[in-house]
Amino acid sequence: MDELQSRSEQESGFSAIDQERLDRLRESSMQQSADFMRSLADTIDSIRPR
Repeated sequence: MDELQSRSEQESGFSAIDQERLDRLRESSMQQSADFMRSLADTIDSIRPR
């Protein structure tokens, strides 16, 4: 019983770390896609004839 409990505590610790990493990845990818969309819009603006 104790062995099972300690194992589940370890696994929940791992999942908490994974969740933190996923949140950070999601934030950075959202930032990257926002930057990409912005540069894409700038490129389209520079190509489009006035």
